[in-house]
Amino acid sequence: MKNMKIKKFTDFIVENGQTTTKPDVRPTTKPGTKPGRPSPIPSTRPSVSPDPKAKLSKSSEKEISQKFMKAMKKRGESISKYIKK
Repeated sequence: MKNMKIKKFTDFIVENGQTTTKPDVRPTTKPGTKPGRPSPIPSTRPSVSPDPKAKLSKSSEKEISQKFMKAMKKRGESISKYIKK
């Protein structure tokens, strides 16, 4: 009895010619995915180097000494206490 049913089934498939075939080209659409839950730990951010507090100009020793002497003259102080003996 089982063999008869199997034979009828195979005959039916052969007559109708319906067989499962794989598609020649893969589909380009991908199944959608849900976005994941955000992490409670923050990601590392790039560090920023701070700017210097004062921009230094490159001055010669002579210019610095002249500025110092002018400032001392404006204050009325003597330069002798700053000179090494």
